[in-house]
This record gives sequence, structure tokens and C-alpha cells, in this order.
Amino acid sequence: GRPLLDMANGDAEAITAETVASSAHNGDPLAQRLVSEVGAALGAGVTSAVNALNPSMVVLGGGVTEGLPELIDMVKDHVQRRALTAAKASLKIVKGQLGSDAIIVGAALMARDHLGLNG
Repeated sequence: GRPLLDMANGDAEAITAETVASSAHNGDPLAQRLVSEVGAALGAGVTSAVNALNPSMVVLGGGVTEGLPELIDMVKDHVQRRALTAAKASLKIVKGQLGSDAIIVGAALMARDHLGLNG
């Protein structure tokens, strides 16, 4: 596999979630460490939100989870190990179904609601 910096043509600024994902899947230790650290940070953030807000569902989406779907399992594992028992009892953590369209769909719904076009 190609190391992370090679995939970005030696330009650290050109590293994206896609290059990290590809490098990690090809066995690059630096990329794998980055994925692990992102998973831990995302898991800690979701755990804090779950403990504070007690939601019934958390939807994870966006470019990073598209390129690194294993992040969802990492978050689930972190939440199961660290969240309060009552907060995680009926919690579902799922991957967003709208993919990269989520932002535009959300913006359209907000505009519709703001303009009073509910029907």
C-alpha cells in the first residue's frame, strides 16, 4: 500500500479523509493511528452528548463516516463502554442514509420551515 504522504504527493495539506481511509485500509501505520484517534475522539464526543441529552438515536454521517464506515462501530463500542447505563439503554447509533446530500436536504427543510411552506 502507498503511505499516506505519498498518496497526497508529499503535501500534508492535501491529506483528506479519503486519503487517510485509503491509506489505513492499505496498512499504513500512521493512517491507522489517525483513524484510531479520530474514532476515540468521536466516541468521547458522542458519549458526552448521550450522557447529557439522553437521545433515543444518534445519526452519524458526512464525508468521514462515508470513507471510514468503521468509525460507526468504534463510536458504538466507545458509547457502550463509557456511557451511563440509563442513557444507553434504548440508544441506537446508526449511519446516516442521505450521504453527501444530507446538508442540502437539511438546508431545504430549514428554508421551507422558515418561509412557511409546510404544505
